[in-house]
Amino acid sequence: MEFVTYFDKNYIPKAAAMIRSLRRQHPDAVIHALCCDSESEAFAAEEGVDVIPLVDLEDLFGSLKEAREDRGWVEYLWTLTPIVMYYLLHDRDEITYVDADLYFYSPLDELYAESADYDISAIPHRWAPEQAERLSVNGKYNVSWLRVHNTTQGIYFLSTWANLCIDLCVNEAGHMGDQGYLDELAQKYDIYDIQHLGADLAPWSQGQYEYREEDGRIDVEDDRLLFYHFHEFQHNDKGDVLKRTGYRLHPFVAEYIYPPYEAEIKAICRGENKTRPFVELRGSLPANKGGHWAGKDFASAQYELVSEELRSWNKLKVYRVFTGLVSQIPDRRSLLDIGCGVGGYGRLCETAFPDMAYTGTDISQHMVKYARQIYPGGTFNVCEFFENNLEGYDVVFTSGTVCLVDDPWAAISFLLKNAPNYIVFHRLHLTDGESHIFSDPSYCGKRINKMHWNHDEVYDFISAERTISATRLWTHGNMLTVVVEPIAAGGWI
Repeated sequence: MEFVTYFDKNYIPKAAAMIRSLRRQHPDAVIHALCCDSESEAFAAEEGVDVIPLVDLEDLFGSLKEAREDRGWVEYLWTLTPIVMYYLLHDRDEITYVDADLYFYSPLDELYAESADYDISAIPHRWAPEQAERLSVNGKYNVSWLRVHNTTQGIYFLSTWANLCIDLCVNEAGHMGDQGYLDELAQKYDIYDIQHLGADLAPWSQGQYEYREEDGRIDVEDDRLLFYHFHEFQHNDKGDVLKRTGYRLHPFVAEYIYPPYEAEIKAICRGENKTRPFVELRGSLPANKGGHWAGKDFASAQYELVSEELRSWNKLKVYRVFTGLVSQIPDRRSLLDIGCGVGGYGRLCETAFPDMAYTGTDISQHMVKYARQIYPGGTFNVCEFFENNLEGYDVVFTSGTVCLVDDPWAAISFLLKNAPNYIVFHRLHLTDGESHIFSDPSYCGKRINKMHWNHDEVYDFISAERTISATRLWTHGNMLTVVVEPIAAGGWI
């Protein structure tokens, strides 16, 4: 497979994420980069992609220099798409253009098999129904991935498109930069519409689909997610997220698709190891209870998120892992959920374990208020983490809460020493390096600080005091759930 992209210095982090994710899926891919300034040239050379300096392309196509004088910089960049493809296609069997703000989650073999017999293949926008009328002025196709074969039709298609863009490339209805012309060109050339829903999933299309995740694979309806288009995504020079998108995100997309990209952007901006997705913050963990977590707005945001998730809870692994492991615990007559938030797991227990008494506690009175709405049959109390009375419960459960308290290790130790029966530590975020503090800028639209654990460190810490009866790695291998035996069954070690 052979790809071409273009970018300037402002897009280097996104281009790096795109290139590295593509190479993880296709290590042998040939990638060409049209570099629009010296900074992007230096980056591309270091990244080991084929560098095409913009000045070289302008020397070959003199009309480009003239076009540069009569349009803005972004519109000029759009002008380059068909020209750089045309430039490369003459001595190749085919070329595929990719936007620099794509991110690849799976190999592209299915997509290339689908488009193998067509000279020109493009991906429609696939607007969500409620967006279709408003956004149709942007044209049928999204030029984020475009495959063209070296055939008579392919060459003429690119030549015609290039001339149109050189003549006029503006961000107006009917043109929309380079991509608007494809509606016109489709009347003359046979453009194949890609059917694979996992190709170019984007903010404008994601809200209409059903999703599922299993062992690291994400499916969009019945198609595997191949790549996502991070349109409108903004970050600062440290990689902190400033804006995800202006579109309302499906809860699954927000939880499963955005975090890997955000983590890689942050690692790139901070010059970290390419394979390490998390950022270490020195010092103690700041108390979240004094910030967003205790606030009314944060509780409201979590309430909306959890309410949406519960409508199709059996499609989300976070809930399936919970019900699967708890169902294996004998004599589970009562469960205490420490850090219950808005009570999502209480509502889930009502559905999956109707004979089990559920009690939830949280430091936030606003969370508890929403929890009583989600699960009126449960018992909910406002309580500090270390003030919970753990006696009398068959199961003590915590989902991510030990990651959020001031001293995460002390929180685990508190449960191990004071909960005599089963303990379930759910949603422990893992990291390849040492356990460290991570600042998450995107939880329910707010920033929270939480612990990310080294698997061996947390496993050794727990097993030094209690017997572990079950563990489960899940969600791309970076979440851990641990079930601890009762003291009477496993004894102190």
